[in-house]
Amino acid sequence: SQPAPPPQLTAEPLPRGSERILLVEDELAVRTSLRRLLTRQGYTILEAANGREAQQLYHREQGKIDLLLTDIMMPEMGGRQLLAELRKHRPDLPALMVSGYDEEAVLARHPLPPRTVFVEKPFLLGTIVRVIRTLLDAPAHEA
Repeated sequence: SQPAPPPQLTAEPLPRGSERILLVEDELAVRTSLRRLLTRQGYTILEAANGREAQQLYHREQGKIDLLLTDIMMPEMGGRQLLAELRKHRPDLPALMVSGYDEEAVLARHPLPPRTVFVEKPFLLGTIVRVIRTLLDAPAHEA
């Protein structure tokens, strides 16, 4: 008989993917843990510490990015401005924005554009993985 599989810590395994994610986060510790997690789940991660660096990386990669994962508040260029710049080239680019500020504070004056999800820090890594999969799987006209 086969040995029993080891028990899962979560009810269901986290979704995996093979897409390319542009990860933009000025806090090194947060960026490192997100990179490790997403790499483990099969994604290819391109990292930048701020919006300007991310923009250069995007163009260097000739826009071959499937999703933008960015902090909203960063020095030099924040996540909103970065997304607006990238969407000039790729209007349907899905985006996941994170922030240490709460959702009401972030969204009160500026609602998020379409195909964009906001997650407040601190977040569960499992939440991030699930939101990314949902964004990537949504048809362009729906999300």
